[in-house]
Amino acid sequence: MHTGDGILGTNGEFANWSIDEYERDEARVRSTELKTIVSPQGPRAYYLYTHSPPDICEELQPKVTPFVLGNLFHEALFEDKRDWFKCDKRYGTKAWREAVLENGGKWALKPREVETLDGMRDGVMRNRTARELIEAGGFSENTILFEVEGIECKCRIDLLNFEGVIVDVKTTATTDRRGFDRQIVECRYDFSAAFYE
Repeated sequence: MHTGDGILGTNGEFANWSIDEYERDEARVRSTELKTIVSPQGPRAYYLYTHSPPDICEELQPKVTPFVLGNLFHEALFEDKRDWFKCDKRYGTKAWREAVLENGGKWALKPREVETLDGMRDGVMRNRTARELIEAGGFSENTILFEVEGIECKCRIDLLNFEGVIVDVKTTATTDRRGFDRQIVECRYDFSAAFYE
């Protein structure tokens, strides 16, 4: 681990964790679990959402969920990693299992899922500002451990580029500004941003 200053404050640490290690860690609070940070008059209060770990089947590979696709998109965008292959076999069948084994355990994605991931990455990289921020290089998909008001916390930033800019990609179901503003609140993206400060 390496301790940070500035963006992380004096008590932040970089942790070289995989996404699986991040998800398994239940000792720290993440921004999506915070319900509210209150009162300008008194000490901050933290109310936590209860959450259960994802239900992972004992198969060779769990079913592809939006969460999995999001992780694969982040890896493709920030690490230029493609940990998947196109598979038109039905999930769980013998042909599907053989295909997963032949491809070294990479994620078996339906052709439309591969097209979606490639299209999303290409769309981001066509935007000059986004491309420059990403191509500046930096620390991608890093876990940061820190303490706030005595509570152990963690966050996972998409990219802290070498210019000191935090790049964080968020999912949205809308392209208009008002709709996205509503999603910021609904998906608690404002809490994520607060964690990064």
